Amino acid sequence: MHRPGIASVQGDRIVLDGTTIDELERYHLKTLKLVVRQLNERTGQYVRTERERVEAAQQAAADTTGRSGRQPSASGSTKMSNDRQGSVIGLPPRGCAIRAA
Repeated sequence: MHRPGIASVQGDRIVLDGTTIDELERYHLKTLKLVVRQLNERTGQYVRTERERVEAAQQAAADTTGRSGRQPSASGSTKMSNDRQGSVIGLPPRGCAIRAA
């Protein structure tokens, strides 16, 4: 029961065009759940890796210029002076997950 070209992604939904609920439950549901779970895991790994890479690059740049990007607080500890704290344009926010409808 393989029909290429019936699947599409529309926003946060996976659409199987021309598929009945019975077909979905019988043939596709288990696979779709597995794919969504794996995609969420890989997306999370990618986001973490990218954030770490950006933070390391920012730290290296700060070390090169002699600035750490941190300022002493009233309690004597240090805190980030940049409120973005390593956010990356184009990446989903923390906790963002792709879900099956």
